[in-house]
Amino acid sequence: MDKTTSGLSNLEELTEEQKKDLLDLILSVVVCISDKEYQYRVWIRGEGPEVDDFDETVCYYSGITNDVFKNYKEYDISDIQLSTLQKFHDAFQKFSDDNDYAHDFIEAPEWAEIIEMAKDVLKAFDCTKEKNKLAVNELIKRANIRIQTRKLLLENIAKISNEKNHVIKNGDNDDAFIKAIDYYFDKIGSILDDYRNYEISIERITVLKRFHEKFQTFWKSKDSPQFKATPEWNEIIELAKDVLKAFKYYREEEAVC
Repeated sequence: MDKTTSGLSNLEELTEEQKKDLLDLILSVVVCISDKEYQYRVWIRGEGPEVDDFDETVCYYSGITNDVFKNYKEYDISDIQLSTLQKFHDAFQKFSDDNDYAHDFIEAPEWAEIIEMAKDVLKAFDCTKEKNKLAVNELIKRANIRIQTRKLLLENIAKISNEKNHVIKNGDNDDAFIKAIDYYFDKIGSILDDYRNYEISIERITVLKRFHEKFQTFWKSKDSPQFKATPEWNEIIELAKDVLKAFKYYREEEAVC
């Protein structure tokens, strides 16, 4: 068994409470996808207070659904509920593969069909917006905190991957680079230990863990933040870029594709 993958096995065991929370999180995403008013307010106009957009919704949803489909009976999901959820899931995944910007599709007939499928899922799970509004809002609030933490982690990994920082010297760039590393090590432990709660898929956490193990070993061997670029450091840079690609992290200044 692959060393990195085997290290994840203990993270995949969920308690009954965690399973309930995970299903509630999925349904909270479906609520957002069923609500065009929410999409205009948050995705299009960015009025908040939610921190969300279509791409984040896709990443969020994709990161938390695999285990539910794989072990749906353990989540007390009936065959009828599974069929309704699977129909929505397949259509939403296909649609999200072909579309990126809500501005471009929010009034499209194809998106209207996705919205109706989302409403069907909510009916199947007896999860109307009225009945679950407070619970869903709380879930979204909690999720937004985790999403922001994840975004900041990726932002700091992007700084670590920046070629300008291959050689560390005394100067203006030192503080920003060291702060990025400090933030990374401050947050990475909780994210690796509780990756499902951060809506991160097994595929993505495997890439992140591979980078982390290499980077942690390298950094612990340093007596100071000043060092020259080496083949080992360049390998870490490439692993950092792999993380950014896996998480579809795009910033113009980083030009990560």
